Amino acid sequence: MTNEDQFQLATYKKMPIAAERGEGVWIYTSDGERYLDLYGGHAVAGTGHCHPHVVKALRDQSEKLLFYSNLVHSETRARAAEKLVSVGPQELTKAFFCNSGTEANENAM
Repeated sequence: MTNEDQFQLATYKKMPIAAERGEGVWIYTSDGERYLDLYGGHAVAGTGHCHPHVVKALRDQSEKLLFYSNLVHSETRARAAEKLVSVGPQELTKAFFCNSGTEANENAM
């Protein structure tokens, strides 16, 4: 039994590999095996693992402010909303940032 098995509720049957790192379309295991990663990572790895532009953007932003609530103004969030609105249909003039998939589904309905 691994520490993860001991301390995490088993909600899914796990594959018999331990992911250690990713690079582009590849995932590497703790045993040194390399696999073509066809899993989208719940849509958070659409650019592949560790894409240099994404890593740089995360590094730059995390050196300023990693997270803060919608209860205060944020220039970064304002720019993101403006960009989303600019690429969406013309009748959609505002963006809403959800806290979870559940909230996203509730608002979509």
